[in-house]
Amino acid sequence: MRVSTADFYRTGLANMMSRQAESMNTQTQLSSGKRFTTAGEDPLAAATAQRLNARIAELTAQNDNITQARTSLNTEEQALNSVTDILNSLREVALAANTPTMDSATLMSQSALVERNLDDLIAVANSRDVDGNYLFSGYAEATQAFSRDALGNVSFHGNQNQRSVAIGDGQSIALADSGFAVFQNLSSGNGDFAITVDGDNTGTAIMDPGSVIDPPAWDGQSYSVSLATRTGIDAGVFAFTDNGGDDTLGYQLEVNGTVVDTLAEGDVRTLADIAANITAQNGTTGVSAEIHDGVLYLINDNPGAGPITLRESLTGANDPNDAVTGFLGGTLRADPGTPLVTELSNEADSWVARDAGNVLVSAGAYDPESDIQFAGITTSVSGEGHNGDRFNIAPSQRQ
Repeated sequence: MRVSTADFYRTGLANMMSRQAESMNTQTQLSSGKRFTTAGEDPLAAATAQRLNARIAELTAQNDNITQARTSLNTEEQALNSVTDILNSLREVALAANTPTMDSATLMSQSALVERNLDDLIAVANSRDVDGNYLFSGYAEATQAFSRDALGNVSFHGNQNQRSVAIGDGQSIALADSGFAVFQNLSSGNGDFAITVDGDNTGTAIMDPGSVIDPPAWDGQSYSVSLATRTGIDAGVFAFTDNGGDDTLGYQLEVNGTVVDTLAEGDVRTLADIAANITAQNGTTGVSAEIHDGVLYLINDNPGAGPITLRESLTGANDPNDAVTGFLGGTLRADPGTPLVTELSNEADSWVARDAGNVLVSAGAYDPESDIQFAGITTSVSGEGHNGDRFNIAPSQRQ
């Protein structure tokens, strides 16, 4: 087949034009950094790129939201740390004021300090985030969260919703908590239980809010902790023997002037017997007894009752050599025949915990700020405690 010169030139020109177009396309790709500039050049790749761009934009927005949330929550954490500092300051003021020797000028100064702390607390509750929004106002972010009127009443002006942002597929995180939840809709005490001080307490002791340390053991019931005094009656079976001549001895124990137990020769008493006999007269003496781990504790049933007086007497002796060791460890002698009187210090050295049915749960030595643990909870008492001072523990309630 013969090829004309014209066909030859036309073919060559077409090839040149094609190469030129390819070269221009390559130059366009190089200069733009894109494989194609219009969707028509590669529809499938264009659709894929569009999906990727949308996903990148979505992830970028989520990353920005994470940064925003982290900043906002850090701001809230700083605010709540300030709240903790203010509450600790108020607690210190309360401890300092819990003394009968404080004069009126000092009391006024402490009152002014409380007012300043409350003002500081309102200021923290009205904290703003980096964008100037009120942190604790919920959706009403442009509205001041709290105000305090001339009478000291505090009002919440935000709403109870939490602002949140998306941080992943189907995931979101709150930017802050509503001030209503943080400052007003609170449970009493520590959120698990609340402690109240008996109004008749005469000591300066204050009980720490405490916490639950063993959730399975915490039954959510009410308890009381009474400060007490440990006696010298520790353990065992108690009896006495006629150490002198042939006579009939007797032993008598009085609590606050009331006879609670009388023994004749040959009688014996266990620790449980002694505790039961003392408690049986508590309607008259105002004193009850508890035993825990072989130790007998005496408790004023009425806070503020004062020191407990124990009086031991030896009766029936006609020989000066007659002697007997009393329940408290002292020796009673026929000569001189005087009773042994023990006045227990009003300052408590122990504690006893009872349930709502007044049944003993636990007991132990009282050292200010040392742990008091029972029923899955822990707390402590600071300050000088008097025998009978009582602290009541009840499940937390919404306030």
